[in-house]
Amino acid sequence: MINQVLEELHSFLVSRYRDVKKPIPDEEIMNFLSQRCNRDAIAPAIALAESRQLMVRVDNSKWMPKPKFVHGIRPLTPISVSLPLAQIAELKRQVSIIWKLLDGLESSIKK
Repeated sequence: MINQVLEELHSFLVSRYRDVKKPIPDEEIMNFLSQRCNRDAIAPAIALAESRQLMVRVDNSKWMPKPKFVHGIRPLTPISVSLPLAQIAELKRQVSIIWKLLDGLESSIKK
């Protein structure tokens, strides 16, 4: 039964996330689960869904669905990274060098 509830929860999260394009607040998840399990089982169900990587906490009170693997291929998921500005500038410099090298390689192949 819990597997079915978790499967329904994941489907709900994916559907809801597609609609609002924002993380889903705790209240919506709790309302959804309250229709499917006892009040005492809501927190453990959320913890289990998180441990099974069906959803990921975005901040203290919001969640996003975690994509499932399809035929062994993991879908790309956006990530958020905080880096110091100096490190970002260095990464941009390195990327521009790589692009220049690739452009040079491409033009030498075409000749």
